[in-house]
Amino acid sequence: STTPARMTSQRLSDTASKLDAASKLLRAKPEQSLIGDVGRAHGDARSAAASLAQQARALHLFDILDAPETQAVACIADLDRHAAVYATCAGLFLSLCGGVVHKLAASPCADVLRCAAQLLRKTAARQAQASDVGRLEAAVDAVGRLAWQPGSAAVLLIERQEGLMRDALQELLEAVEEGAGEQGEGEGEEEE
Repeated sequence: STTPARMTSQRLSDTASKLDAASKLLRAKPEQSLIGDVGRAHGDARSAAASLAQQARALHLFDILDAPETQAVACIADLDRHAAVYATCAGLFLSLCGGVVHKLAASPCADVLRCAAQLLRKTAARQAQASDVGRLEAAVDAVGRLAWQPGSAAVLLIERQEGLMRDALQELLEAVEEGAGEQGEGEGEEEE
């Protein structure tokens, strides 16, 4: 026979799988872009993410695997509802974002659900820690800080690319210096 803790653990795992699937959908480019108030959609996604994090925090603090089954089922269902609201709000936000904004926003939006899924899996295995909730809260904060105006997003993307280019140039210069040094050493050995 299946114990209540095992059933709760299975529900947590099933919900985590749903969140993973929703996370993957958020990472995908929307089939069509919508026209609407991106700022409002971003605010709605940010609020829904904060609500999801609050529910996940409550689930973490509540010893769900040892709770009466009806309470555990209700707690998981609440988290599932908050996740569904967040996925809808984040999906709308992303479908309103074009080009560079979508490129910058998709991964942070999906990370909220990915972190929530990880927390549920660890909770099901009795391995969840406060740092797991902290990772979810950090993902929620990242959604709040997203640059959703095209100009701001373009500047951020250019700054990232500039940093990558500087790093690549530095590595190239170091490789050239090392090569020149090795070549100089090799010539000295041939003369002996």
